[in-house]
Amino acid sequence: MSADLGHPKMLARRLGIGVPEEPTLIEKFVELIPLRYEFAALVWAVILRTLAYHVVEYIDHGSTSFSLDRSESSAIIANSKIR
Repeated sequence: MSADLGHPKMLARRLGIGVPEEPTLIEKFVELIPLRYEFAALVWAVILRTLAYHVVEYIDHGSTSFSLDRSESSAIIANSKIR
Protein backbone atom coordinates (compact mmCIF):
# COMPACT_ATOMS: atom_id res chain seq x y z
CA MET A 1 0.00 0.00 0.00
CA SER A 2 2.88 2.38 0.63
CA ALA A 3 3.95 1.94 -3.01
CA ASP A 4 0.53 3.23 -4.13
CA LEU A 5 0.92 6.39 -2.05
CA GLY A 6 4.12 7.20 -3.91
CA HIS A 7 2.24 7.53 -7.18
CA PRO A 8 1.48 11.24 -7.81
CA LYS A 9 -2.23 10.69 -8.53
CA MET A 10 -2.73 8.58 -5.43
CA LEU A 11 -0.85 11.07 -3.25
CA ALA A 12 -2.79 13.99 -4.70
CA ARG A 13 -6.10 12.18 -4.12
CA ARG A 14 -5.12 11.44 -0.51
CA LEU A 15 -4.09 15.03 0.15
CA GLY A 16 -7.14 16.42 -1.66
CA ILE A 17 -5.04 18.24 -4.22
CA GLY A 18 -6.21 18.29 -7.82
CA VAL A 19 -3.81 16.96 -10.40
CA PRO A 20 -3.31 19.54 -13.15
CA GLU A 21 -4.87 18.40 -16.38
CA GLU A 22 -3.08 18.32 -19.70
CA PRO A 23 -3.60 21.39 -21.95
CA THR A 24 -5.96 20.92 -24.88
CA LEU A 25 -4.83 21.18 -28.49
CA ILE A 26 -6.19 24.73 -28.74
CA GLU A 27 -4.37 25.77 -25.54
CA LYS A 28 -1.11 24.35 -26.89
CA PHE A 29 -1.67 26.26 -30.14
CA VAL A 30 -2.33 29.54 -28.30
CA GLU A 31 0.74 29.04 -26.13
CA LEU A 32 2.97 29.04 -29.24
CA ILE A 33 3.01 32.84 -28.97
CA PRO A 34 5.10 33.85 -25.95
CA LEU A 35 2.56 36.25 -24.42
CA ARG A 36 0.02 35.95 -21.64
CA TYR A 37 -2.69 33.52 -22.70
CA GLU A 38 -5.34 36.23 -23.19
CA PHE A 39 -3.10 38.36 -25.43
CA ALA A 40 -1.86 35.37 -27.40
CA ALA A 41 -5.47 34.28 -28.03
CA LEU A 42 -6.28 37.79 -29.23
CA VAL A 43 -3.29 37.78 -31.61
CA TRP A 44 -4.36 34.41 -33.05
CA ALA A 45 -7.93 35.71 -33.46
CA VAL A 46 -6.68 38.67 -35.51
CA ILE A 47 -4.34 36.51 -37.61
CA LEU A 48 -6.96 33.85 -38.35
CA ARG A 49 -9.70 36.41 -39.03
CA THR A 50 -7.50 38.23 -41.53
CA LEU A 51 -6.46 34.99 -43.19
CA ALA A 52 -10.06 33.77 -43.38
CA TYR A 53 -11.20 37.09 -44.90
CA HIS A 54 -8.65 36.85 -47.72
CA VAL A 55 -9.42 33.19 -48.40
CA VAL A 56 -13.16 33.92 -48.66
CA GLU A 57 -12.46 36.97 -50.84
CA TYR A 58 -10.31 34.86 -53.15
CA ILE A 59 -12.98 32.16 -53.41
CA ASP A 60 -15.70 34.72 -54.05
CA HIS A 61 -13.89 37.05 -56.50
CA GLY A 62 -11.11 34.87 -57.88
CA SER A 63 -8.57 37.38 -56.60
CA THR A 64 -7.75 39.24 -53.43
CA SER A 65 -6.71 42.79 -52.63
CA PHE A 66 -3.91 41.43 -50.45
CA SER A 67 -0.50 42.26 -51.87
CA LEU A 68 3.02 42.29 -50.50
CA ASP A 69 4.21 44.56 -53.29
CA ARG A 70 4.33 48.13 -51.97
CA SER A 71 3.95 49.74 -55.38
CA GLU A 72 0.66 47.95 -56.08
CA SER A 73 -0.83 48.72 -52.68
CA SER A 74 0.31 52.36 -52.93
CA ALA A 75 -1.32 52.63 -56.36
CA ILE A 76 -4.58 51.20 -55.02
CA ILE A 77 -4.57 53.69 -52.14
CA ALA A 78 -3.72 56.58 -54.47
CA ASN A 79 -6.55 55.63 -56.88
CA SER A 80 -9.07 55.38 -54.07
CA LYS A 81 -8.17 58.89 -52.83
CA ILE A 82 -8.62 60.42 -56.29
CA ARG A 83 -12.21 59.21 -56.63
